[in-house]
Amino acid sequence: MMYNDENRLFYLFSAYVRRHVQGARLNFLQKAYRWRNEIPMGEQEPCYQISGAIEDVVYQNEFVFEEERLASAFQQLPERRKKLLEYLFIEDLAPKDVAGRLGCSVDYVYHLKRYTLRTLRKALQEDQNEF
Repeated sequence: MMYNDENRLFYLFSAYVRRHVQGARLNFLQKAYRWRNEIPMGEQEPCYQISGAIEDVVYQNEFVFEEERLASAFQQLPERRKKLLEYLFIEDLAPKDVAGRLGCSVDYVYHLKRYTLRTLRKALQEDQNEF
């Protein structure tokens, strides 16, 4: 599938996020599967028990929703920060190489990375507090 240059970075980052969110989802579901037969301190009443299939759907919807919120927050970033994330996480470049491409110092790359990730986390937390 061909994308124009405007959307290329968005689709690359979305693919990166999707891959990591799916990995996190699988890890979570594997842990939940291992713990499904554990009995809590107090015995659960049958009306509160949920089947595994329903739990999977709920968790899957949560992860899809989280991915959409992250993609929305990513779209709001300035172009330079989007490029920084592309170089660091998608192209897997060293900070020295990223600094050369962006025309800045390596220390500024570390600063911008930390600031950008903090901005994304903050945007996700604000979205989560709205619901």
